[in-house]
Amino acid sequence: MGHLDFFYFLGSGYSYLSVLRIRELAEAAGVNVLWRPVNVRPLMAENNVALRTEKAKGTYMWRDVERRAARHGLPFVRPPIWPTDPDLLANRVGIVATQEGWVEPCTVESFRAWYSEGQPLGTRSSLEHILRPLGKDTDDVIARVQSSRNRGNLRAGDRCSSVARRFRRAIFCNRRRALLG
Repeated sequence: MGHLDFFYFLGSGYSYLSVLRIRELAEAAGVNVLWRPVNVRPLMAENNVALRTEKAKGTYMWRDVERRAARHGLPFVRPPIWPTDPDLLANRVGIVATQEGWVEPCTVESFRAWYSEGQPLGTRSSLEHILRPLGKDTDDVIARVQSSRNRGNLRAGDRCSSVARRFRRAIFCNRRRALLG
């Protein structure tokens, strides 16, 4: 069975569309998915992209995500709380979840809570809401996230991660190419 590297940012509207569809599509294609949260904010700052201050672009993005969600039969109640996760805590939890093997359910539940339940990403209360059903102790996970071992792990160094950061959306990589999500 082949594998597909899936780079995404918790806090990206477009990643939501990929996160909720990838399991079914990967199973149909017979590939394993390697979930890889990345931080796109440094690249956005380098390129002077600030969607939260560009109201027209932000409005278009949410309308585009809503249209795409409808096309794929995904729930879209309203644009979620945004901007979100100012300290990247949800993304850092994603790194710990990756290391420990529970990144997929953590990511899926994070996006569901953000989109369907109006939970902000990266707050202690939203993390408790997401982690408790996964059998994870929030204090313990946050302590591991904040350990010196995990502080700088949000920026992966390979080619596909760089592509993901450049395009600010979900990326799928296999041995031959990178595809935008």
